[in-house]
Amino acid sequence: MMTGTDLAERFFSSNGTTYDQIANLSTLGLDIWWKKQILNKVPKDSRQILDQACGTGILTFKIVRKFPHSRVIGQAGVLDSARFEAFIAWELGVSVKDVTAMTLGGHGDDMVALVRYASVKGIPVMEILERKYKSKEKAKEVMEAMVKRTRGAGGEVVALLKTGSAFYSPASSAIAMAEAILKDSKRVLPTCAYLNGEFGVKGYYVGVPCVLGAKGIEQIIEFALDAEEQAMMDKSVAAVKGLVDSMK
Repeated sequence: MMTGTDLAERFFSSNGTTYDQIANLSTLGLDIWWKKQILNKVPKDSRQILDQACGTGILTFKIVRKFPHSRVIGQAGVLDSARFEAFIAWELGVSVKDVTAMTLGGHGDDMVALVRYASVKGIPVMEILERKYKSKEKAKEVMEAMVKRTRGAGGEVVALLKTGSAFYSPASSAIAMAEAILKDSKRVLPTCAYLNGEFGVKGYYVGVPCVLGAKGIEQIIEFALDAEEQAMMDKSVAAVKGLVDSMK
């Protein structure tokens, strides 16, 4: 028997490419109207725009045409990384403030969790898990479970709330991004950025580590992925391309 989490994950996975069409039909076209109203009210000299609920990106597509790429920034990596860090902290019984972890790529089942870079005050999480369970196999099993939960966290929240979806974690992630820009703090956050050759991707928005400051995305930080990570990244990027193609 399927759980509420399973049903929620199935719904969002099966309707990802038709989300905006569903919204259009269910609102009798009102969603298109309010998106146009939003764009009409945005001053041309606006520094940043925060769209917290853009469906699969129709509004974002319109915003991209109006503003430079460095000022159109996606959130998924900040949100997913925070969830990953929280699950690691709970597992190890440490403060989430001392955990560093990051996800790349798209949002959802194809996100790329960088397990080998996850650490607690610089100590690799996998090493701590291996010492805790005295088994590399068990440590790997526990980590895989945390990665799986991170990928399905949105569906888990929907299943628990029953009448809504995540709100606190997306809001706190948006605040972290906004503060980095408004305070020009140069924070390194895994945000969805327009890539022009970085990580071998050109012409698409993909989750990668970026420096956020007063100018928006001020730098994209590249680093080498191992073979397994690159394969996952390629799969995630392919999913993003497929979603974009479905909306053309």
